[in-house]
Amino acid sequence: MKIALIGRPNVGKSTLFNRLFEKRHALETAIPGTTRDINCAVIKWKNTHIELMDTPGLEQKHLVQPHARSSEYAQLEYSIQLQAQRAMEEADIIAYMTDFTTGILEEDRNALKMIRRKKTPVILVINKVDSSKDSLAAEGFEHMGFGVSFAVSAINGRGTDALLDHLALQAKRFKKTSSQTHKKEKTIRVAIVGKPNVGKSSLFNALLAEERVLVSPLPHTTRDPNNTEIVYKEYTFALIDTAGLRKKARVYASDVIEIF
Repeated sequence: MKIALIGRPNVGKSTLFNRLFEKRHALETAIPGTTRDINCAVIKWKNTHIELMDTPGLEQKHLVQPHARSSEYAQLEYSIQLQAQRAMEEADIIAYMTDFTTGILEEDRNALKMIRRKKTPVILVINKVDSSKDSLAAEGFEHMGFGVSFAVSAINGRGTDALLDHLALQAKRFKKTSSQTHKKEKTIRVAIVGKPNVGKSSLFNALLAEERVLVSPLPHTTRDPNNTEIVYKEYTFALIDTAGLRKKARVYASDVIEIF
């Protein structure tokens, strides 16, 4: 069963993704727009396998296809939003995340209207609920009209067990698990590594025969390593697209995200 973590930027999707996966798999920064591609991981909870998808933050202002003469940055922002849309199309359940400290914003309401039209089951995940007092206050989010909501703290893990229990129960009802859980043969792991803008992501997409990751002429488009399995001539390969490599001196003189 596939679960897509959806929400506006900086509500803690990547932090919750890492918390549930129990590894620092996705980049976490306070910079909006850090996540650009879909980041996938299979988690096991109570003998149930769940495929979790971390996604870029929803920004509907970038969801309108830019003009052909628009800047490369505008084209990239549009492509990032398409990644979030693709995750929602693939998901069996959408976990929409909000930020308890800011409350429900107009951006959330607009996003939820769009999501409800997709007819995919949606649960509400209220993040940054760090105490019992906050949990009581979070009950006010019920006015959003969701049958199921969970108050969690991605930072300290509060409430995540209840969320996982619910997802595991749903997975059993769907009677679906990730295809990765059935593979017993040895997986050959292949990392595609190189300098920025040599075509790593283009090669990655070509090998998968689908537009799985973002491709842009802008350097440093790829941030999180993207790990996807394919089967070729009875062999299973885990292809890993990676960020462009540069000399440390140049990296540390650039920005925080590239350092990670």
